[in-house]
Amino acid sequence: MAWTCLKKNTAMGENNQRMVFMVEAEDIATPPDPDYSAVGSVAFTADMTGFWIKAADGTWTESTSDALALIGLV
Repeated sequence: MAWTCLKKNTAMGENNQRMVFMVEAEDIATPPDPDYSAVGSVAFTADMTGFWIKAADGTWTESTSDALALIGLV
């Protein structure tokens, strides 16, 4: 499946988009190229067992299901 963008907000510009992705856990280390997702973007697995948030340093950091609350901000 790789990375599938489910939702995005381009209010901060085309190169800085808050996004929501569905991703396979093994693909989290290889984000899409180019990666225009902004800090605070969310990625999760289809079975909802893995959650990640894009950190200020640009890395995807493992999180909890509480990350889903951020989707409402996108």
